[in-house]
Amino acid sequence: MTDSENPYESPSLEASAAAQRPTPESASEDELIRRRHLSVETSIAALGGLFFIIGAVVLFFMIPNVWNRYTMTEAIYVVLWSVLAAVLMVLGVQFAAGGYVLYLLLGARGRFVFSADYAAIRSRTPHIKYQPGNGILVVLLMIIVAIFLGLLLPAIR
Repeated sequence: MTDSENPYESPSLEASAAAQRPTPESASEDELIRRRHLSVETSIAALGGLFFIIGAVVLFFMIPNVWNRYTMTEAIYVVLWSVLAAVLMVLGVQFAAGGYVLYLLLGARGRFVFSADYAAIRSRTPHIKYQPGNGILVVLLMIIVAIFLGLLLPAIR
């Protein structure tokens, strides 16, 4: 071992980034296809999660109010109308982002993500995961803090 080699030195950023990213020569064709379509796959999953969260939040705030204020027959009607309103709200969000949703679902890359070939590729490459940038995580943290402050501040008064 020479004096210039330090066994306790952390690896350089270039070396660790190069080790994580496969080159086209070393990566299999499945890995290259998966990396090429990963952003579309993640966007579709995120939209599905968004619609689910909107529906869950509406139901979470609606059901306790319904059971405390109405008789059973009235409560059934209120729940049905509220579920209809939640569906319309989700469709409103979908309408607002309709062009993007249509692009994701009906575009060539979106159709390929839903194909059986891509499902096989996804099962052969479970080690490939989407890694969001730091900016997205900061925005998500700000949204969560704003929601908690919005729920907390009225309760303080």
